[in-house]
Amino acid sequence: MAKRKPRHKQTPKHSKPVKAVVLSGQRRVASAQELLGDSLEMLKATGVSAAVAEIERVAARFGATNLPMGQLLLFLAKSVIDHHPKLALDVCLHAQSLENAPIEATLIAGSLQDRLGDRIGSQASMRVIIESDAAEPLQKLRAANLLVRFGDQEVALNAARVAFAAMGRPIEHAATLLYIAQVTADWHLVAELTDQLRAGYNAGLIEQINEAPRTHLLWCDDEALNLKVLNLWSKRNLPDPIRPSPEPEPLTGRRLRIGYLSSDFREHPTARLILGVLRHHDRSQVELFMYCSGWDDGSQLRKDVEQQFENIHSVAALSDEAAADLIRSHQVDVLIELNGPTRAHRMGILRHRPAPVQIDYLGWPGSVGGRVVDYVIGDEHTVPVGAERLYPEKVIRLHPTYQANDHAMFKRAPKPTRKEVSLPEDPSLQILGMFNAINKVHQQVWDTWMQILRDVPNSMLWMLDPGPAARKSIAQAAQKARVPVSRILASPKLPHALHLARIQCCDLMLDPWPYGGHTSTADALFSGVPVLAMEGNNFASRVSAGLLRAAGLDSMVCKTPDAYVSRAVELLHNPAALDAMREQLMEHGQIRSVFDTASRTRQLELAYRVAVDRACQGLPQQHCTLALAAPQNNSSAQLTSVSRARSDVKSERLCNSELVLVASAVRSASKVSKCTNGSEQKIPMVLVCGPWSSGTSAVAGMLANAGLQAPGPYVKVNDPQTSATYEMKAFQGVLRELASEQTLRKLTTPLVALQRLCQFRDEVLSQAISRAPEAPPLMLKHGLASLFLKELCALFEVRLVGVLRPHEDIEATRVRRNWLPGLGQQGAEVLYRALFDHLVNSQTPFHLVRYPELLAAPSAEFDRLMTFCGVSPIDAQRQAALAFVDRPASAQGKK
Repeated sequence: MAKRKPRHKQTPKHSKPVKAVVLSGQRRVASAQELLGDSLEMLKATGVSAAVAEIERVAARFGATNLPMGQLLLFLAKSVIDHHPKLALDVCLHAQSLENAPIEATLIAGSLQDRLGDRIGSQASMRVIIESDAAEPLQKLRAANLLVRFGDQEVALNAARVAFAAMGRPIEHAATLLYIAQVTADWHLVAELTDQLRAGYNAGLIEQINEAPRTHLLWCDDEALNLKVLNLWSKRNLPDPIRPSPEPEPLTGRRLRIGYLSSDFREHPTARLILGVLRHHDRSQVELFMYCSGWDDGSQLRKDVEQQFENIHSVAALSDEAAADLIRSHQVDVLIELNGPTRAHRMGILRHRPAPVQIDYLGWPGSVGGRVVDYVIGDEHTVPVGAERLYPEKVIRLHPTYQANDHAMFKRAPKPTRKEVSLPEDPSLQILGMFNAINKVHQQVWDTWMQILRDVPNSMLWMLDPGPAARKSIAQAAQKARVPVSRILASPKLPHALHLARIQCCDLMLDPWPYGGHTSTADALFSGVPVLAMEGNNFASRVSAGLLRAAGLDSMVCKTPDAYVSRAVELLHNPAALDAMREQLMEHGQIRSVFDTASRTRQLELAYRVAVDRACQGLPQQHCTLALAAPQNNSSAQLTSVSRARSDVKSERLCNSELVLVASAVRSASKVSKCTNGSEQKIPMVLVCGPWSSGTSAVAGMLANAGLQAPGPYVKVNDPQTSATYEMKAFQGVLRELASEQTLRKLTTPLVALQRLCQFRDEVLSQAISRAPEAPPLMLKHGLASLFLKELCALFEVRLVGVLRPHEDIEATRVRRNWLPGLGQQGAEVLYRALFDHLVNSQTPFHLVRYPELLAAPSAEFDRLMTFCGVSPIDAQRQAALAFVDRPASAQGKK
């Protein structure tokens, strides 16, 4: 049976919420609270019908006639809307069934329907508001703000424009229209509204503006202002905690009880990210509780998430207090809130302090305003040293990225053909991808991308379909930028696995700003697609840059739009450089750390335990930075607190009263000590050191041909003059986990580096070389080895061969190869400094080879090297070694 359409009564202009009602035959005024009587408690206990009956009973006692029941029900609904959304929806739906139902009931009902997962019902409610003559402009503006989320872009934008103008363009509602303008790509309107808001903030009108945190982050990257807006939101929506925290229980002899609270345990990016953490939790050490404040969408992702939990509870229909009581009854040690101030959050539950430690993670980039949260989780990129001073919470920094990217569970699908993904088949056409939501794009970003398209005529932009109104806006913007619309292709959203496959067809992914990609950047990196991003000024705008740096792609982070254009054009004109990046993303070890969710989970478990331990001891909360050794199967994390005085921690990276924790997933400190204390004979190794393009491959090739053990497979380079590098891929992979080739900065502590290299020795080299007494020494080489000479000498019996070449020759070779700047003179200065610092301060045996002299007199240098290495090659080995080096001058630009 079709529902009767409610007949709405127009609210008088300038009317205020019902506070009192004049009763028939009575001189005094009865307050709304008197009329509601015990209805609120009855509503919570037995539902809407009992609450309405109670209101009618009290009204009869007062002798009231013509009681405005709809308004009283609205008052009742608003009293529970924040902490009991399901009850509030039931009340609003009942109010809608009344004669002369208030239009506000439909507006509130639609908002709650969206929050609780009834998108069809919500869309229908918002259309009623837009089409109603009884609705006031503000109600229509709010309805449009929700309607645009359902794809009714043109209807929403037109209605919102009219409503905002009718209201006199008030600054307190500018952000509501701004969100609609962002979603519909109306960048002229976006600029008008952000100018209005910026002027308001400069004038000190922050409380009047009352902007939603998410909308604010989409255009403003002033972190100090971001946090002021967020803190104001928190004070208004999350008043101070109602109850004290429960007493924490010591963890000795039992598992850590972890609760995860979210409305997004469904087909949603947050669920996809957190699934990896859930899968890798050590069930012998932790017990997991799922608290779903959203809905079950029946998806496979929902099923996969549920399978990871021992305890599953829905709190969607519970009040904040009842949900908190439920969580408290489970004696959860730490509660992880995964929404932050997003549309469907239930952070009000945290006001009741259901757990001794409460942490916000993953669903929101940065601070949530403190108050009900003790810690937020970031990393050294998203919350750089010093930024935590702005945060009301304490910051936990993971390494190398806070984001739990569980792509390792996916098997990378074969790359489809362009035809299969509806792209032009012209092989000379270069595809620039942009698979972020359109509301992250604004005029400056678009102008920058159009400049790239103009400078690279054989390129096109491939993006997600932004919706009908946004497509029109984009077409107009492209024509204005003198770029044919045919060079912009929009494709529909696909299931995640198919999406990961199709984006492999991109040559380069473009990241917007200031709110850049998060999961979209991780998706691209996993699919082997380089991402170009801007350096950001707040958490949300630093995520892409942080992921790129963690992946060793520092050169893909730009500081200005002009630099962004230059870098894109440079790469698109140099396909070989892009191919080298793709190879790095697809094969090399450093990128694996971005997707190492097992390691990320061990860090989280360590941070959770430390936070609970401090609570048990009555100690204050502290900022916490974690370092992590590489993972080993079937090994639990060794948890060690490292003081500021430790020599293996860079004190300049720490803040006052900050904990630094090392989560070792390889072996305990005692086992590392056993690896390095000389109780077992060290493996003899000749280590060839020098920067890229210095001649290390020539020296390594000579040694390998002379009989030294040079395990493969080897790294290949895009240089026909270098037939073989003799650079072990596995060794390169380990070093790229520990340091960045682009910046030549170490990514971890010496202790963690020692553990990882120890693991490499025991698990890789022990299977690849002979340990027989008569076996020749091992030979390894890589540019980054110069940064870890102390650790390598602790694990191996090292003889060091340093290869020297003039800086200008190194740089000329780099340019010829089209390699990144760090692989030329810039990197040579750093690596030579590290090499000679070690030689000056150690007793390591060393021999220096001047590359030009090697080329001029290879036989004499060969003899010196053999004497130094303690090797006596046979004649055939000598001839092969000399033949490898003795080449025509045209081939002597090799590494």
